[in-house]
Amino acid sequence: MAPDPADKPPVPDFVLYPVHPDLLAWAKQTFDEREFMDGVREIEETGGRTLESFIAEVEAAARGS
Repeated sequence: MAPDPADKPPVPDFVLYPVHPDLLAWAKQTFDEREFMDGVREIEETGGRTLESFIAEVEAAARGS
C-alpha cells in the first residue's frame, strides 16, 4: 500500500540558515519592538500603502539622494 501524501510534513519553499551570533546581537540592539508594533497597528488600521505610493522614495534611497 502506497503512503498517503497527506501524511508527509510540508516542505518549506525556503531554506533556513543559522544566524551568526554577531548579526543577531546587532539586530537585537537596533530592533525597537514598540516602533515595529506601532507600524503594524498603522498598517492594520489604514490598510497600508501600495507599492506605487512609495516606489519613488525607494528609488531615491537606492540612488542615495
